[in-house]
Parts: sequence; C-alpha cells; structure tokens
Amino acid sequence: MKSVESLLNDLVVALEKSRVKPYLPIWGEIFGIIKDFKYIAKISRTNLVFYEIQPMGRLKYDYKKNYFIVEIPDVNIIIKDNELVDSLVNGRFRPKNEKIEDII
Repeated sequence: MKSVESLLNDLVVALEKSRVKPYLPIWGEIFGIIKDFKYIAKISRTNLVFYEIQPMGRLKYDYKKNYFIVEIPDVNIIIKDNELVDSLVNGRFRPKNEKIEDII
C-alpha cells in the first residue's frame, strides 16, 4: 500500500503531465489515486488531509461520511469523487507548491 505522500506525488505528476500534454487522458489515473487515498483513510479509520490547496485551504477526506471536503477560509465545500477529479483536471483545487522532479 502506498503512503499519502507517495499518492500526492503521483497526483502532482499526473497533473503536470496533463498541463504539458493536455491531449493525454488522465481522468482514470487521477480517479485511481483518489480511490487509493480513500482506502488508506478507511483502513486507518481516520479523517485524513490529502494536501494544502493553492493559494490557501486544504483538501481532506471524511471516511465516516465518505466524501471529500475542500476547506477554504469561511467555506467548506463537500465534493464527490468524480467532481473532485473533474475539478483537478480543469485546474481547480490544485496542490500548493507543486514540485516535479522527474516528468516523462
């Protein structure tokens, strides 16, 4: 099982690939990463913060209620898996300080 940090790195790499090569289909890859993160939260039985959102906020998963929460100042947005993937593909709720060392 991958760690949260490893999944975040995979997500950042996938998002960077989609930015550089927008014709590549990455929806399924991102959905798989989200699914793996949910599995970690359910196995550990804890609500987990996945990453800090650019420019401010954070994305976390509530394992009891089975949904993601985008926490930004003064607002919490409850978001389903497919809505999160669509948002990420379209450039919303991106991780803060995306750092890519090795891109294909």
